[in-house]
Amino acid sequence: MTWAMSMRRRLRDGDERGFTLVELLVASMIGLVVGGVVLSTLLVAQRSTTATTTWANLNGEARVLLNRLSGDLRQATPVWQTTAGVSTEIPAVRNVQNPQPYGTAGQLTSITFDADFSGDGCVDSVASDGCGAGTLDANNPEVETFCWDPAADVVYLVPGPVTAGTCTSTSGLGGETLLSGHVQNVEIYCYSSRYIYDGDITGVPADGITDWRELDHAGAPIGNGDDKLDQNSELDLVNSIKIVVTLSDGGHTQTTQTLVSLRNVP
Repeated sequence: MTWAMSMRRRLRDGDERGFTLVELLVASMIGLVVGGVVLSTLLVAQRSTTATTTWANLNGEARVLLNRLSGDLRQATPVWQTTAGVSTEIPAVRNVQNPQPYGTAGQLTSITFDADFSGDGCVDSVASDGCGAGTLDANNPEVETFCWDPAADVVYLVPGPVTAGTCTSTSGLGGETLLSGHVQNVEIYCYSSRYIYDGDITGVPADGITDWRELDHAGAPIGNGDDKLDQNSELDLVNSIKIVVTLSDGGHTQTTQTLVSLRNVP
């Protein structure tokens, strides 16, 4: 065998040698590490995108509800009825089921109010001075109830008042679904600017805010002390409403709130 043939054989043997087991294991480990880093980055980005999208959707839904509710509430209007020479005020806010604070978490919550949306000086379906009772228009009601049903996670807009403990219209009219499926809680806080009654609950110090229960415990002729928000001077003096809405979807929870000053209530 010549020297040239010997060299060619050596080179051929070297080329065909391949990789050792150690080299394969090291390469595999490096590949796994790099692949794990890339996959982890992709998963984090995906979760972040999903969370951001869910948060944005929940925030948008809450804004739609609060904008509608606050917009209508700002037009809430008290009306007067005179019978046998005696004038009686029907408060702008007629009724609140489960008012906060001091309400029960997770319990059906609603607010019913009058509003002269048409601007004709009368509230349809309510007999008041200079106005006949008229008919409650199911499509454009001037007596509205916003009602949250915790059993269905739905907020309804109901024409007219509702039966106590339900979201069912006393007029037999069907309600419109404003928000469905994600509504975990709705709280309605009733406040007054009559700060003289702040701290009128025994054992509860004044905190700079007069809530409905302090009105109730203010004594006659303001409140009757029955721990209920009644349709008398208690509701007459409520002129500020805070609404807190909690939505949840896919493990993400968003709580949004707004404070509404009733424009037509002194």
